[in-house]
Amino acid sequence: MRQLFEIGEQVIADFKNYPENNGEYTILEVLTPEQMKEEFREYSILQSIYYRLDGLTIVGPRNGTICNAAGQSALRKKHKPSELSFTELMTNLSTKIQERI
Repeated sequence: MRQLFEIGEQVIADFKNYPENNGEYTILEVLTPEQMKEEFREYSILQSIYYRLDGLTIVGPRNGTICNAAGQSALRKKHKPSELSFTELMTNLSTKIQERI
């Protein structure tokens, strides 16, 4: 699996097991499975790339261990907003279509 996110990048977290933590975060650090196992022993380490997220706090179900990292599959790219409003976009598209006809 290749690394999809960079340090400092804003991402959207979509956790299946911890939906109360879904939201936007900034990546602070990229972690290997070995680093995850050493730091967060209570959690199952199933992925090859993890990211430490600013502001994330997941409390472990058994020992109450705090985790502030997420596997790559729980993260999504946060796309930049468009410079045009929906109305402006539709007007531009309509104009371009009419110009072709």
